[in-house]
Amino acid sequence: MDDELLELQKQFEFAQQAKSSIRLPERNVVELVQKLQEIHIIDFDLLHTVSGK
Repeated sequence: MDDELLELQKQFEFAQQAKSSIRLPERNVVELVQKLQEIHIIDFDLLHTVSGK
């Protein structure tokens, strides 16, 4: 189990550091998250920052 968790952590770190040539405008990201909440794919409360990001 620990080896599997370490491998997933490495994959996650690699994915976070990868550069993407595709950028979504902030409004599109907000709409996407709202839609995912509506169809219950995201079924947890989101935390918001002071800046709204």
